[in-house]
Amino acid sequence: MSTLPVPGHSYESPLRRISSSKKCTSPLCLSLLYLSCALVTVSYVQLYAIYKYMREQLGVGFITWLPILSVVVAIPLFTYAIIRKSKSDPGAIRWGLVLFGAALAVIALFIPEPSLGAKRIHVTEYFLLSLLVRFTLSRNHSGGYLLFASCFFTIMCGVHDEFLQGLHPQRTYGLRDITVNAVSAIAGSCVWHGLHLFSTSYTQDSNRRENLLLPVCYYIWLLFAVILTITPISAFRLQILPLWIFLPLSASIVFYSSCYSYLNLELRHGIAAISWTTFLLLIYPVMTNVFQVSFY
Repeated sequence: MSTLPVPGHSYESPLRRISSSKKCTSPLCLSLLYLSCALVTVSYVQLYAIYKYMREQLGVGFITWLPILSVVVAIPLFTYAIIRKSKSDPGAIRWGLVLFGAALAVIALFIPEPSLGAKRIHVTEYFLLSLLVRFTLSRNHSGGYLLFASCFFTIMCGVHDEFLQGLHPQRTYGLRDITVNAVSAIAGSCVWHGLHLFSTSYTQDSNRRENLLLPVCYYIWLLFAVILTITPISAFRLQILPLWIFLPLSASIVFYSSCYSYLNLELRHGIAAISWTTFLLLIYPVMTNVFQVSFY
């Protein structure tokens, strides 16, 4: 027997109800998804060896244009995906967000120094990583909060990328690279949200809208703490990272611990995921001080 839509209520097909009910929300599944995000981030750091080999074999010119070439190749595939999405789910695509994200991706290509054109590959890396992050967070969130959480989480992966490079003797930490990663993360998150991927709705009608002041204040402080942490790091290149730089981040742990029980239940998972990913930045000064390792 077919199900008829009830007047005044949004209709959801049985197929969509089945697919949404099969979301992987078990602790093991979520742990594996977050581990995948971490492994992808670490793998980006290790791409330098491949880059060095290709530069020796193919020349600097090819490596410089490779990121742009990858974008050119991706455009037809991306266009094909949009056409298929528009046919299968008419009206689901938010063209404004898609075009905004695409424009940000183009801008990100011009942020690296011209002499270091190979760093444009970061655009592709974090554009794609934002898709994996969105899929992971969509197990618990949807709508605008999924977009925000995907942006923030992917940006923090990009920050970890640079800190890991700072521990690598053949790599260097750079604020400009963090900027490229961040812009690319926002670009990808906007595009995937505009395409309505891994989300049953654009708005979380079931979520409570009250009590948002506390999470907003917390996110503002967390972002402020991250900026205070990453900005002065470059001044301590070839030195051991001083612990005092990470005091604002340490204060964020106190803020998080004291306010967590008062946070909106529907937002807690994303806040916890973003917070602990951010708090893990405290590992790097500990490593440089305990093992007496210089930061590059």
